[in-house]
Amino acid sequence: MHLLATLAALLALVVPTPLTSPQQTNVDSERLDAARAALADGRVATAIEMLARLAEENPDAAVVALYMGHALRLEGDADAAMTQYLRGLEIEPAEPHLLIALGEIHEQGGDVGRALELYNQAIKATPDQPLGYRKAANLEMNRDAHAAAIGYLEPLSELLDPPTDALLLLGLEHFLDQRFDEAALAYERVLALEPDNVNAHYGLGNLLTRRPDQLELAVDHLRLAVAGDSTNANAYYLIGRTLADLERFDEARVALELSVDLVPDRADPHYRLAIIYTRLGDHNGARQHQTRFETLTQRRTTEEARRKERTLIMNEVAAVIRGSSPESALDAVDRLLDAYPDDNEILLLAASVWSTTGRLEQAVELADRVLVRDARSWKAHYVRGLSLANAGRFEEARSALLQSRSVNPASALTHTALGDVVLQLGDIDTAVKAFKTALALEPDVARHHLKLANTYRQLGDRELEQRHRTEHRRLLYARRLPQQ
Repeated sequence: MHLLATLAALLALVVPTPLTSPQQTNVDSERLDAARAALADGRVATAIEMLARLAEENPDAAVVALYMGHALRLEGDADAAMTQYLRGLEIEPAEPHLLIALGEIHEQGGDVGRALELYNQAIKATPDQPLGYRKAANLEMNRDAHAAAIGYLEPLSELLDPPTDALLLLGLEHFLDQRFDEAALAYERVLALEPDNVNAHYGLGNLLTRRPDQLELAVDHLRLAVAGDSTNANAYYLIGRTLADLERFDEARVALELSVDLVPDRADPHYRLAIIYTRLGDHNGARQHQTRFETLTQRRTTEEARRKERTLIMNEVAAVIRGSSPESALDAVDRLLDAYPDDNEILLLAASVWSTTGRLEQAVELADRVLVRDARSWKAHYVRGLSLANAGRFEEARSALLQSRSVNPASALTHTALGDVVLQLGDIDTAVKAFKTALALEPDVARHHLKLANTYRQLGDRELEQRHRTEHRRLLYARRLPQQ
């Protein structure tokens, strides 16, 4: 198994069944265990029935909310699951399994900042348990924050028994952060525990190719890596490159050809094979690999230039949108669409701008174009719903926003927009629920209190109206205070 595959195996989204559960002495443990067993066996509907009865008997049991949330997630209803997790956190605000489960929903929806906050809260609540560190490390690795990932992997490696997987990832992150001595120590710790660990041999061999006095040892480790995993193209490449540096050209050629067989479109192995074939006197072979190298290099250069151009234009458009007139923003978005007519991110950016500047039908059309290619784009459903609402088509807007919520229930934007729309349709109770969910997701955002205050005013509940107006003013005042 490759090192990155090990990462995926270690840190992939955990099927939401915690190793332990909150201590709830008032819940019938036998019935709770039966519901957990039903979940583990895939009998989700049975588990939901059992948990619903437990919830009715134990309305203040966070553990029941936790497992009901898990069951609803497995059934595919992430919105209802999130509601259960939030209800559980109202009962036990520091319960780590609830914090992690809610963090997973935020992470899946793209709000990695909020997810990380929740994982850190779980770590603070139970610093001797590995799951919070595991989730936080995975998140940081996914966004290439290597130093931050190391900060979670180091304590994780002390908590796991055996610590092998965490040490492999720790070695990788140290390597990517250019902390090579620390990376070597992590891989050596793995090999002390598991002398035949393929990933540790690969990681250490890769590292040692950077040390001119240890090239022979590097090759030894890399050979052990490919002996255990014959599909590791980069290991063959590193063997070939290192043997070429040692002027062992016949062996180097064999290793590099194996690398090319596995990954034909990587440029550098062809370049090195061209040099080796020249050294071996095979000018025809050298010419073929040189030609392939030049073709692949040109393709890569073109792709990189296109990516840089896109980034520059996106930054320019963002600056125009922030600081210029609506007309300038529209012009900038039109220019971006002309350059990248099939880019989903750009289509959604344009749709968002058009939705707020009056091009409502065009905004809906752009969102629909995204949804044809990605039916589970919550942002496309959201922008579509917002545009339909701005056009006064509230029933259609509600349907679109419900679709957005079903894909990503952790978006406070979607819940707020849904609340606004159902208010227009006269459904005040659903609006209250939507605004309360937005507030639960973003407890420090003042506008959620204002929405609730105005809605409770319509209901004639002066006490709740005043409570939320007071909280709205408090948060606005706190935001204006100078930071200490």
